[in-house]
Amino acid sequence: MAGLRGNPNLKALHKHFYGEVDVVYRVVVNLCTLYVYQPFTTTHLYPIGQGTRCFVAFDHENRHLVLLKDFWRNWKYDSEYETYKALECKGVSHVPHALAGEDIAGRFQQTKVLGIKLVHFRLVLDVVGEPLTKCISTHQFAQIISDALQAHYEAYRKAGVLHRDISSGNIIFFKSCGHLIDWERSIKVTGIPPAARTTERTGTWQFMSIKLLEDPDSPHQVCDDLESFFYVMFFMANRYASAPLTSIHMRAYRNNKFSWTGALNAFREGATGKRDTIGPGRILWGWNTLHFQKLINEIVIAVCVLYCPPEDLNVMFSPELLTAERNLESHEYMITCFSNALRDESWRATSPDWAEQEMATQFQSTEVICKKLKIGAEYEQFVTTRTEYYDIDSKEDSKEASGCAARKGEYQMLAPAFGEAQIPGDNNDLGG
Repeated sequence: MAGLRGNPNLKALHKHFYGEVDVVYRVVVNLCTLYVYQPFTTTHLYPIGQGTRCFVAFDHENRHLVLLKDFWRNWKYDSEYETYKALECKGVSHVPHALAGEDIAGRFQQTKVLGIKLVHFRLVLDVVGEPLTKCISTHQFAQIISDALQAHYEAYRKAGVLHRDISSGNIIFFKSCGHLIDWERSIKVTGIPPAARTTERTGTWQFMSIKLLEDPDSPHQVCDDLESFFYVMFFMANRYASAPLTSIHMRAYRNNKFSWTGALNAFREGATGKRDTIGPGRILWGWNTLHFQKLINEIVIAVCVLYCPPEDLNVMFSPELLTAERNLESHEYMITCFSNALRDESWRATSPDWAEQEMATQFQSTEVICKKLKIGAEYEQFVTTRTEYYDIDSKEDSKEASGCAARKGEYQMLAPAFGEAQIPGDNNDLGG
C-alpha cells in the first residue's frame, strides 16, 4: 500500500498526464485496478445519449496505460466486452484487446420515450489510440483506414459480426496501426437471425449511407458500412488533406454535405447532399496529392454505381465496370484499391500533406449536436423527457449546460460519479 507521494513512479505519471489535480479515482473492473482523473470525451455532458465517458487509465499492476470506457448499455443485447472477446476468439486483427468488462451493480435506468432499460457498464481496452486528426500524411491516413477496413472484413467473414457504426470517431491508430473500435451497435449476421436489431436506426448521421438516410426501415447491410468508410475518408480529407480550395469553399462544402440542419427532413437532405457528391462518379475538386485523389475516385465509382440510374451509368462508365458485380456488395474491391494505392512508394515519400485546414467562420450556427451526431431516432431512445440540445464548445459552455439540466431537473443524467476518490497527499492510499 503506497500513497501518491510515497510512490515516485505513480506520482510522476500522475503529474505528466493530469498535472496538479486534487483528486484521482480508483476504479476496479473485474480484477483490473485502475486509476483515472477525468474523461477526455465530452458526450456525457449532453442531456441525451448513453452517458459515455472514456478515460486514459493507469493499470497499477501491469504498469501501463489502458482505456476505460464507462457508459450505459441496452440490457437486451450482448455487451461490447462479449463482442470484443468473440472477435478475439476468431483472430480478427486491428481490433483492441478487451482486458475486462462488467455490469456495475445498481438499478436499471429506463428511458421515458421508448422505455429501454439501460445497465451501467465498464469496459477496459489495452489500446489508448490517437484520432484520425493526428495523422501526418494522406498516406498514413489511408493506411489506417485500410487497417480498419481489414478489421471490418475479418469480423464479418470470420465472426459473422457487422459493425453498423463506421465513423471518424470509431477509427483510431496506435503506433501507426489502425484499429476499429466501438462495437456496441454491431449485430451477428450468422447463426442468429439479425432481424432483431436491423430495425433499429443506427449510425452517425454524417457517415450513414444514402440508402439508410432515405429509407430508415431498410436493413443495414455490408454495403452500407463500406459506403460509410468512403464518407469518413471524404469528410476527414475535406478538413485535413492539403487542397487548393479556399477556406470559404471548404466550409460551404462541408456544411452543405455533412452538417445537420435541424430541419424535419434533415435525413432526406443528408442523402441529397451525398448524391450530389457521388453523382458525377468522381470528386469534382481535388487534393494536392494525386495518389490520394486517385484512390478517392476509385472508391467513389463503386458508391456511384449503387445509386445512379442505369441510363446514366452507361454514359459515365466503361462496360467493364458495369458488367462486374457491384463492388460494394463485398469488401474485396475496396481492399484491392487500398492495397494497390499504398504499395506505391512514391506516395509514402510525399511531403507531409495532412494538417487542419483553415475554415471560414460560419456566420450562423446550424451545427446542432455536431460533436458526434447520431441520427435523431437513436438519440430519442435515450432522451428522458424532451428534445433540447446543448452545443458544448468550451468548458464554460459545458458547465452551463450541465448546470442548466441539473437545475431544471428535466433530464435523467446517465453518468454517475465514481464512488471511490483518492486525494493526493502523504496519507492517502493509492496503492493496491
